[in-house]
Amino acid sequence: MLMLFWGPERYPLYQKIHALKSELKLDALSCEDYDAAGISTGQLQTMVLAQTFFGGNKMVIIRDLLAKKKYDKEQKQWLELFARVPATTTLILWEEKLDDRLTVVKEVKKLATKVEGLELNVNDATVWVRDQVKQAGGTIASDVAGLLVSRNGTSQFALHQELEKLLAGSNGKPISRELVLNLSSLNPEEDVFGVVDAFADKQPALALKLMQQNIASGVYPLILLKQIATQFERILYVKSSPNPYNTDLQTVYRAHPFVIKKTIEQSKRYSLTEVQAIYATLARMDLDIKNGHITVDMALDLLAMNAYPSRIAPN
Repeated sequence: MLMLFWGPERYPLYQKIHALKSELKLDALSCEDYDAAGISTGQLQTMVLAQTFFGGNKMVIIRDLLAKKKYDKEQKQWLELFARVPATTTLILWEEKLDDRLTVVKEVKKLATKVEGLELNVNDATVWVRDQVKQAGGTIASDVAGLLVSRNGTSQFALHQELEKLLAGSNGKPISRELVLNLSSLNPEEDVFGVVDAFADKQPALALKLMQQNIASGVYPLILLKQIATQFERILYVKSSPNPYNTDLQTVYRAHPFVIKKTIEQSKRYSLTEVQAIYATLARMDLDIKNGHITVDMALDLLAMNAYPSRIAPN
């Protein structure tokens, strides 16, 4: 089976993978995850066609394979391979972004089962929260779900973490406004704003302290790094706009009005060059983490100290 995953919101994609692993009864030895950088067509064929040791089902995830612009002989070989994926293999092409103009993308979409990870706007995130609580056997009023979203943003990863705490703390009763205010005290957006402010003030020790506090409070380090990158992406969007302070961030990022206000304030504290440099660093970190050259915790430490090298050499 061939599947195509893409989109900025990774939570539903990870949920789909979890469901597939359960359905196919896959263990850790039956699941492989690769970055496409440096993979030859021959290696790709081996990854897809090779059987597991015991001959059962397996899952192979290849990340960012379809970013190559030119349609050539190699991509034709990929498509021939994708058309004959063994029945025992679930091949997932996971793309950060898709360019629908590319021939290879058009052809893969014809062959693959498609799963898109869409970011939610505020209203959709509120509905999602209510649905998740209902599926877990709990109840939450629409206004309380909206409060949770306003405090934590629309990231399904972050909201899922908060819902786990709230469902455990509700003891079978409806999740109340008071419970949200008491248990959901960590506001990822505001904490990230504090980190970004510390960068602007050239206070690396404070930035590091704030990130460590986030992690100690239960925020997954990779999610924290993604939140920081997302905020600098918003700032870069404002700084690059010809009319920055009239930029329609709500349309582009579907963010809460408070987030938009804070982003515009923070954009005034950076030069365009500074934001471009930080965002480029975050992009390198993401790639190096995926390739296993650096851990997330190490990346956060180096980011705070402005000590991240231009390239991490492979081991």
